[in-house]
Amino acid sequence: MPPALLHGAVLGAVALLATGPVRAAVLAVAAAAIIAALVVAPAPVRAPVVAAPPPTTAPLPTAPPGPTSAPIAAPTPVPTPAPVLADAGCAPDDLQLTPGGWDAAMGLRAAAVVARNTGSGACWLEGVPEIALAQGGRPLRLAVRAGEVGGSPAPTGERVGLAPGGAASVLLTWRTHAGWADATTPQTLTVTPVAGGPPVDLPLGGAPMDVIDGAEVGVTGWRPAP
Repeated sequence: MPPALLHGAVLGAVALLATGPVRAAVLAVAAAAIIAALVVAPAPVRAPVVAAPPPTTAPLPTAPPGPTSAPIAAPTPVPTPAPVLADAGCAPDDLQLTPGGWDAAMGLRAAAVVARNTGSGACWLEGVPEIALAQGGRPLRLAVRAGEVGGSPAPTGERVGLAPGGAASVLLTWRTHAGWADATTPQTLTVTPVAGGPPVDLPLGGAPMDVIDGAEVGVTGWRPAP
């Protein structure tokens, strides 16, 4: 309601209600107070609220590309020599023996003895050769296990034909006696490749067979070698 109209309405009410001088004065004062309370200053004008822009998120860093791995080449399989037909057994003089193929794993040791045919014709080997080991010129008392490898049975009856220049091998296995075995005195391995033939001494160039008296040594039969 406009202030002028409100003022007039209040004064009219006072005039109707006043019956005496004192009451009229009191009502006049009250009317003035009511009018003063109703006349309110205009509300302040508020500035429009502007929403803050959303925070800008920096892009996550891109991980650098990983190194390019070269393809792993598949292992080259070891070819199995083709069977060789031979009519006669190998003569001891036609065989060259060499030790090698030393290996070790989980307390088990292994070595190979390779016999190569140096003759002019094909011949064959079969069975398990006899072996002996001496250290410093003293023979060791070994428990030789023919037809065993690592304590398990191994084939012994195969006849292996050797072309001129061809080879066959046997595998020797034993459990390590490191800490008890003599690791410095040179050893000599003696192999008899042909039953009834002469033995062949093979100096090992040290003491690679860590065995002691009573050690068990397994010996396989002959098998083709590359």
